Amino acid sequence: MLFRFEAKNLVHPPQEMAEFVDQFGRASTNIASAVDRMSLDVSPLVKQTEGTMREVGDAVKAVESQTVLLTQQLRTVSETASLDLHSTARELRITAEALDRTLNRYRDPRALIFGPSPAQLGPGEKVK
Repeated sequence: MLFRFEAKNLVHPPQEMAEFVDQFGRASTNIASAVDRMSLDVSPLVKQTEGTMREVGDAVKAVESQTVLLTQQLRTVSETASLDLHSTARELRITAEALDRTLNRYRDPRALIFGPSPAQLGPGEKVK
C-alpha cells in the first residue's frame, strides 16, 4: 500500500500523522516479512552453492593428481621407447654390417670355395 500523506491534507495534523504512522508501520512490517522470506529462499541456494564449490574443488584436485600421474607415465614410456629405439638402431647397424660382409664374400665365389687369394690377405694372415 502506498503512503497517502499529502501536505494539503494537514487540516487535522494529528489524525493525518497517526494514519501516516500506521501506514508506515504496516509497510515496515511488509518489508520485514519480505526480507525474511527472501533470506529463507536464498539460504538453500547459498548452501547448494557452497556444496557445488566444494565438489568443483575436489574435482580440480582429482584432475590435477591424474595429470601428474599421466605426466609421470608418459615420461617413463618416452624414456623406455627412447632406449628401445636406440637398442633397435644399434642392432640394425650390426645386422647391416654383417650383411655387407656376407655380400662382399659372395662377390668373389672363388674365395668362398678356395679361400682368399694372397693379395686379399691382411698383414700377418696366411692361407690355410
